[in-house]
Amino acid sequence: MSTAPLNPPVTAAPEAPAASSVTSPEFGSRAGLGPRMRRGWTVQRLVIGAALGLLAAAACYRAWADILWIAWHDEEASQVWLVLPVAAWLVWGRWPAI
Repeated sequence: MSTAPLNPPVTAAPEAPAASSVTSPEFGSRAGLGPRMRRGWTVQRLVIGAALGLLAAAACYRAWADILWIAWHDEEASQVWLVLPVAAWLVWGRWPAI
């Protein structure tokens, strides 16, 4: 009585496909992964980030104002004041990756 193996034999992985249509000199070998996308902070990116942050804060102004009012007037909600130092600490610790 012959038994078949439980697992099929392992074969080599298929070859990677040829360069796709997203290959361009501007973005490197793959869109989003090329060296141009890894150059770090630029003035343009900082301005866009600041503008988006201000837009988000303006869109939620009433909620932010309510949170700050409660944190200022309610002793039991004063842990809100820990958010900024903790966020700064996290950014400082991860700065090389950012």
